[in-house]
Amino acid sequence: MSQNVQITTALPSNNVTRDQLIESIESIVPRSAFTDNSTLGVDSQKIIAKPIIPRWTKISKTYTDFATAGTTSTINLFTVAAGTIIHSVKVKHSATFTGGGVTAATLSVGISGSLTKYVNAHNVFQATGDTVQAIGPTAPTAEDHANTVTIQGTLITTTANTNALTSGTVDTWILYSQAI
Repeated sequence: MSQNVQITTALPSNNVTRDQLIESIESIVPRSAFTDNSTLGVDSQKIIAKPIIPRWTKISKTYTDFATAGTTSTINLFTVAAGTIIHSVKVKHSATFTGGGVTAATLSVGISGSLTKYVNAHNVFQATGDTVQAIGPTAPTAEDHANTVTIQGTLITTTANTNALTSGTVDTWILYSQAI
């Protein structure tokens, strides 16, 4: 998953110095860290921030993505490259997970073998709101240095199966970087 993130900005001229590029990026992405020339490049007047710079990705899922004939449903959300560090995970639902006799619903985010590694049982049955969200972990976490890792979401319902749900939408944001 080694992708470059391209940020386009107006540059002073065709003869741009590395310091001018850093200033341009820092004006768009504050607190960016450039430790060497492998973190930054220019291609046709586009600044290319390479994978070691932390970046957010957003994954949106609805109740139908979790529909199974059971009260627990684990799905793949996002696969990270070898050497990835997870800095933070944010879970926020925009529609409650309700319907079909379900009386409670929680969403956890983790990996196989540790399904609550990043976010533990966030209540997605409760009413939505601007501050109704979960954020974890408390410190950056290094994943497998040699292999890709799949970040998973686990929905657990009470009283009825996940395929009984009639509504629910959740967004998961993952802040990650690659150490390799």
